[in-house]
Amino acid sequence: MGHHRIKYVFLGRQLGARSEDPACYEKGRVQYPRLAKTPLFLEGIERIMRGADAYRITLMCAEKDPIECHRALLVSRKLFELGIPVNHILHDGAIQTHEELESRLLSMCNLPDGDMFTSRDEFIAQAYSIQGNRVAYQDEVMAEQKKVLQS
Repeated sequence: MGHHRIKYVFLGRQLGARSEDPACYEKGRVQYPRLAKTPLFLEGIERIMRGADAYRITLMCAEKDPIECHRALLVSRKLFELGIPVNHILHDGAIQTHEELESRLLSMCNLPDGDMFTSRDEFIAQAYSIQGNRVAYQDEVMAEQKKVLQS
């Protein structure tokens, strides 16, 4: 990669989906809104933002569709909220803006763009929650420990 002027920086500890912080879990499942507020996560976001001043940043994932990946549901969401333009490269090479991904997320969760009583942003938050619970890391050991403590 070096001869193509590509640098790899691992930020899995800061931005990964498997937090070591028990406060980020509910019934053994990572809760992305909690994870997004941790100092470690915010440190990772800050690192990306600093890097973007000097480099073109790309976040890589193994999933075919970014809507199935925590990087879109957690990391890209936070960057987008901070006003950072985010584009997703789909498996066929097509580019999808983060706003387009959010529209697709609404559709996938059978939620409208908004209605008379609920804003689009509220429906988007609901869609993130639904999809986040579908794809979030599940720690079976932590789930069992929680059951034992509640007994």
